[in-house]
Amino acid sequence: MSDQQPAQGPHEVPPHVSSAPPYAQQPGVQQPGVQQPGTPGQYTYVAPQQPPGTAAANPAGRASLILGLVSIGLGILIDILIQVMIRTDGYMVVSVVSGVGSLFAFLTALAALIIGLIGIRRPGVPHAAAGIGAGIGIAGVLGIASSYLIGTVGSLLFF
Repeated sequence: MSDQQPAQGPHEVPPHVSSAPPYAQQPGVQQPGVQQPGTPGQYTYVAPQQPPGTAAANPAGRASLILGLVSIGLGILIDILIQVMIRTDGYMVVSVVSGVGSLFAFLTALAALIIGLIGIRRPGVPHAAAGIGAGIGIAGVLGIASSYLIGTVGSLLFF
């Protein structure tokens, strides 16, 4: 009867099973975030630290995304304004508002593209917002530039 082990609770670890992770049991193997003290069987978790000089966020990516969304909003606002003005004002006013609005939308899309590419090239930071902002920017730049080109060629050929 003296050879029996004492009863263990439901959450206690048997003495022959180690509670340390498998890589910490091997001598000389050090994993990131784990510190192995000199006493066997004692393990503490130390969170890995971020290298100095790196940021957790990508401000260029965030700015690119915001500028891309502003560019889309400007384009929609100008389209609505033009539809209202066609029914109320003359051709000259509609033409000026359309040209100036499209120019602002083009410049914000171009800024979103450039800042997005800067954000994508930054190492060690998230790139999702920068990629989305750059994608919106390139779509806006190509769309507005092709619209200008089609309008210019069309006016030269047909009028």
